[in-house]
Amino acid sequence: MAKPGLADLRSLPDPLQTQNFALFVNVPSPNGNARRLTLQCQSVPLSGISNDQLTVGLHGVEAMYQGRPMYEKTLSTSFVETRDMVIRNTIRNWIEYARNARNNTGAYKAEYESTGDLVLYDDRYRPIKTVRHFGFYPNNLSELSLDGSSSGVAIIQVTWLYDFTVDA
Repeated sequence: MAKPGLADLRSLPDPLQTQNFALFVNVPSPNGNARRLTLQCQSVPLSGISNDQLTVGLHGVEAMYQGRPMYEKTLSTSFVETRDMVIRNTIRNWIEYARNARNNTGAYKAEYESTGDLVLYDDRYRPIKTVRHFGFYPNNLSELSLDGSSSGVAIIQVTWLYDFTVDA
């Protein structure tokens, strides 16, 4: 087999560009803004998957088999915050909707979970892949470091949990 050359590389489709994405989240809490989560999402990973490994040892030898699929089950995102604090408020309200410490109340998972769709686009902004996260909800709203000694944009870090993904 010959070494790949320039003609081979030129025959490939254009590369997937990392800025061509949108995260769509259905916000179940009454005080949330799903559209702003989409608009202000700065970064999100494309979820991975692996399999459990099964080792069968017999008669002095071992063979490896694939086990059940294992999803990463966490998704770490970054959002650019605006002066109306809509991202922080949406996530905080969602977390409190699920478990409210002040009232010692909570919601059932079916009420606070959602779906999160990560849509990837080509250079003409046509959807090329959708990864749907099921059982999706925010688990951690990180603290925001404010710094009076310099200018900077406030970035909100949110960690989400989910049960599994499906590529479409």
